Amino acid sequence: AEIMCIANALHFLSKVRINDKVRLLIINSDSLHSFGRIKKNSDMEAGRVAAKKLREVRLKIGMPDYEFRHVKAHKGTTDARSWANDWCDQEAKKSMRSLLPKST
Repeated sequence: AEIMCIANALHFLSKVRINDKVRLLIINSDSLHSFGRIKKNSDMEAGRVAAKKLREVRLKIGMPDYEFRHVKAHKGTTDARSWANDWCDQEAKKSMRSLLPKST
């Protein structure tokens, strides 16, 4: 799920106008496991999709550098990166719950 979230964010970036002066893409996640899976020969389809989207975004804006940054999640910290990560997790959970069948 975390890798697909990254792929979705990269897909969004591939479709919008991005300043051509961008020199660094930073991908934040609380899942260290995900970072190693984002490659074109990944053993996971989501990893291959995310790698393809990352390449599309980089090509679109002149191949800037990129880096993965780990966000310590669920620690009660209030810095912007942790807040954004917690918000994304909450929204993902809402979406997943909305897809569950309604109990009768």
